[in-house]
Amino acid sequence: MGGTGEGSTVAHLQRFCNAVSTYLHPSNAGRWGPLVGQFLGNLTRAFCVRVGRERGRANAGKSRAQHLTLPVRRAFVDAVLPLLKSALYSRQSSLRRLSSAALKHLAAVDPATVSSMVVPMALQALDANTLNETHQAPAMMSLLGGLVRPLLWPRPLLAPHLPQLLMLALPGIDPNDAVKTSSTLAFFNAVLLAVPLVDATASEDAAALPACPAPAFSLADGTGPEGGAADGAGAGAGAGAGAGAGAGAGAGAGADAFVSEGKGTEGCLTEEDRELYGEAWRTTAVLGDWAALLLDRLLLVLEARGKPAARGYARHVDASQSEALKAVFTLLFQQMDAPLQARARRRVMNWLEENACLDCDKDVAAMLAALAAAAPAPTLKLFVPYFSEKVKEASSAHKFLAW
Repeated sequence: MGGTGEGSTVAHLQRFCNAVSTYLHPSNAGRWGPLVGQFLGNLTRAFCVRVGRERGRANAGKSRAQHLTLPVRRAFVDAVLPLLKSALYSRQSSLRRLSSAALKHLAAVDPATVSSMVVPMALQALDANTLNETHQAPAMMSLLGGLVRPLLWPRPLLAPHLPQLLMLALPGIDPNDAVKTSSTLAFFNAVLLAVPLVDATASEDAAALPACPAPAFSLADGTGPEGGAADGAGAGAGAGAGAGAGAGAGAGAGADAFVSEGKGTEGCLTEEDRELYGEAWRTTAVLGDWAALLLDRLLLVLEARGKPAARGYARHVDASQSEALKAVFTLLFQQMDAPLQARARRRVMNWLEENACLDCDKDVAAMLAALAAAAPAPTLKLFVPYFSEKVKEASSAHKFLAW
């Protein structure tokens, strides 16, 4: 791509982006917008794949003669990022999807730049006072679900803002809006894959942090082997929070290509990184309150769910929401520590005493199965005697016995 001068490829790209910016404006609904968005999406994916491959060759000790230089890579990101930002809130759903995918690819290569753009947008889009821009929240919720992994590893750039974002996203679980609830659950699912939930026991002392970052999502308790960027990327991808094929290619070998030229994560943390990891460490301790509020919201959804539809599109919507609820219940209870699990069991028991014989019996069964899988002995000790007594009662109706 030959540098960043006036006649370079990057300069031509910048002029091209300026020329097509109107096609991606949020108010534009013309037929050329999706074509331009598809081109930018493919270009961004190819860029991230190339950066990842070059990073892999550099780690293998091969020549960097034909590699993209750091100024060229940054110039590429600076050129396409404004267009993706405009397309994110487009009136056309295809453009919104293309923009989200491209931003996830770039986040795997330049997480700091993407984080500095997305976080303020997310805080504004999810703010309850933004009543005249209601189209922003669904688009941002879909985007955040894919950005959780690259913005939390190898550097937890999203961690300081995570509690606020999660609290602002809680109203997205709406029993009256299945689409909004599904996108919110997808975001929460990605977070729960990456972040453990503890009962305010995280240390405030920076000296308690590990000397080097763990490669997988285990920073809250300091577990996990220490390793380099390639091993960590494999562990993170194995956890299921990857950002797509293109982003995966960039993240697997070049996740930290912008912030460190050839350093990786094998060295000890700098003061800036220690402060960042300290914030991530403390963030996991304040998410216990959010977990309790999330459980209350999920129980409200169960109360509002009726009998599953027998046929048609509604049947598929019910089935997908049931699967989403099951996945979130499973991760929520598994990521809780023992004190939070005990509180969750008691909350579910109190709820069942007041809400027996609901139509969503399979969803309730999935919730109880998730509780039992996370902590079998205490769950059985609490629930089995209660249900046994209810079954033995002569006044128990046939409907309850069947339920």
